[in-house]
Amino acid sequence: MLTAPGALSPVWANYLPGAYGGGSPDIQLFGGSNVLSDNIMNTLKEMLID
Repeated sequence: MLTAPGALSPVWANYLPGAYGGGSPDIQLFGGSNVLSDNIMNTLKEMLID
C-alpha cells in the first residue's frame, strides 16, 4: 500500500480494519520516520495489532 507521509489515506483507513478478518497481520513499513510519520505507524499499529 502507498500513502502520503503524514497521514493514512482514508481509502486505506476504511479498508484495512476488515481486510484480515480480525486476525493480526504481519506488517512491514519501509522508509522509516523520514518517509512515514509516527502518526501513520501508530494508526496502523492500533488498527491492525492492538
